[in-house]
Order: sequence, then structure tokens, then C-alpha cells
Amino acid sequence: MVLICTMINDNKMKKIIAVDIDNTVSNTINTWFNFTEIILREKGITPVRKPGIFSTNDAYGIERGSELHVYVKARNQELNRTNWKDYKVIKYAKKMLRKLKSKGYEVCFVSARLDSYFGDAANVTTKWLNYVGVPYDKVICNCEDKAAMCKQINAFVLIDDGLQYCTEAVNSNINAIYFDDENQETKQSETCEDSRIIVCTNWKEIYNSINSLYKSYQMKKPLILDTDILNEMEKKE
Repeated sequence: MVLICTMINDNKMKKIIAVDIDNTVSNTINTWFNFTEIILREKGITPVRKPGIFSTNDAYGIERGSELHVYVKARNQELNRTNWKDYKVIKYAKKMLRKLKSKGYEVCFVSARLDSYFGDAANVTTKWLNYVGVPYDKVICNCEDKAAMCKQINAFVLIDDGLQYCTEAVNSNINAIYFDDENQETKQSETCEDSRIIVCTNWKEIYNSINSLYKSYQMKKPLILDTDILNEMEKKE
């Protein structure tokens, strides 16, 4: 029996991108540093930050489980809910996301932000996006399994500053862009050695990578069994 397959182009793929919030679009770590310094001054402590450390507790020498740690954590939660306007947009993120929207991409923010830390995380995030003018189609928070969420919303790529999330995405056959911000002095500083993951250091690179990924995805031609041709050939045999 001869197996004949025809090649087709899948032009129905939706242009949905999944984007992280904290330290990908929002300069969150610097905001948390600022909040921590406000809180320490409230306690009469002069804040001294150790450079190059991503954790606020470690950067300011706050011992986990201590009375000061409990107070700082509680006050940080309050400030996240009341001072959400203090968060700044990472360089070029708004401009590039607007350009992606103009090209027909759907922007879905997929964040691990927790209600326990932000109150209503999705509501706070949505208010902030509207306030700073960053476009979006959907906001999803409290998300621990971003790869599964990407599949659920049919996103073809995840943009994240967390290497773990990017690795889980490519392991689930989802494209991933690891954002290693060149303008951020303090970051998670994880080295990506997985060739399946695209590493970008700014949002202009992210924009170009997304367009290239989508174009290459559209050029893929999956094999589809042509049963009509196959049946005809079987009859002749």
C-alpha cells in the first residue's frame, strides 16, 4: 500500500502571546526596594542596600522570620495594594506591545502575582496597565503553571524573566523568550543554556523575535493524510 500525504499551510493559528508582568513589563524589583526603604524608615532604620542582590530581604539584611521581617512583609502587601501607581514600565515595553497589538497580536498577561500579596491581583494589575497605557486583551494572575495556561489560551509564545517558566514552556512545545533585561542592574541573573529558548535583553529584541517566531510558525506545513487519494489508489491495486 502506498501512503500519500499532502502538505498544507496552517494559517488559522491565532496570534496570541503570553507575557509576564513583574520584571518583564513592570520594573517591580526596584519598586519593592523603594517600598522596603520607606518601611525601614518608618521603623527608624536607615536603609542600606547591598548591590546586585535580587531578594529585598537579603539586600537589606532582613532576617527571615524575625519581627522586622513580618512587619516589612505586611507593610509591603499594603503598599502593593495602595501604591500600585508607583510601579514603572520597563524601557520600550509599552511601545513594543502597542506595535504588536497594531499587527494583530493578542496580548495576554500571565502572572504568578498572588491575591495574598496584592489583594485582588488581577484588579490591581489591570488598573496599573490602564494607568500606564500598556495594551492588553486579558489579565491572568495567581498562575503557577504558565505552560499549561499558555496551552489553555492558545498562546504560541511566552515572554518571561523567569528561566524556570521558559523551560517549562519549551518542554511543553511552546516557544519561550527569556527576558534578561540589559537595563536592570539587579535581576535574577540566571544563565540560559537551553538552545530552544530565545534570550532577549530588551523589548526591541523581543518584538523582532516574536514576529520572526510567528512567521516561521506560519511557514510550517504539517503532514495531512489525503484519504481520497489513498482510497483511489487502493481501488486500483
